[in-house]
Amino acid sequence: MRAARNTILGAVLLTSVGCSEPTGPVPGLEELGVLQVIEYGGPLLVGVDESVYWSVPPDTGVLVPPRVLVAPDSVTAGVPFEVQVTTIGMSGCWSAAGLWPRPVPGGLDLIPTDVHSGANFCTEMALYLEHDARITIATPGEYTLRVKGRRLRQGDAAWEEPVSAERTIVVR
Repeated sequence: MRAARNTILGAVLLTSVGCSEPTGPVPGLEELGVLQVIEYGGPLLVGVDESVYWSVPPDTGVLVPPRVLVAPDSVTAGVPFEVQVTTIGMSGCWSAAGLWPRPVPGGLDLIPTDVHSGANFCTEMALYLEHDARITIATPGEYTLRVKGRRLRQGDAAWEEPVSAERTIVVR
């Protein structure tokens, strides 16, 4: 009886540790965020966010975040505004690690990173990971916000390719 109880207790502890939240980024386990998963076998959301232009448009059987890039249509020059990028965590062991805006001619590249907890046992459920940044653009004009990420094939740990989603905002 005692051995069975210890076995069950051990299994519960292993499960809870494997699915626990990371206490911080694990060095070497940060990766560029996932924006699309092709040949996805889980539940898919209906509809694609029409407010963004994809470098590789998602098709049937492709998992994408419901709102990959959220930003105001227009902002005031010199006034900070919020931007939110959503990536896909391929299991319960992934969490958002950061969002890094990088100025480029005509706009900003937004680079989301995600981090794996390092756990050996993870839920197999895909999650949406939110990344927030506060941005200020000093000069009026039209600017492109471009999220740069990865496109993966479910079940293929080696295959990936770059993908981006972008939209234009007006700075008054």
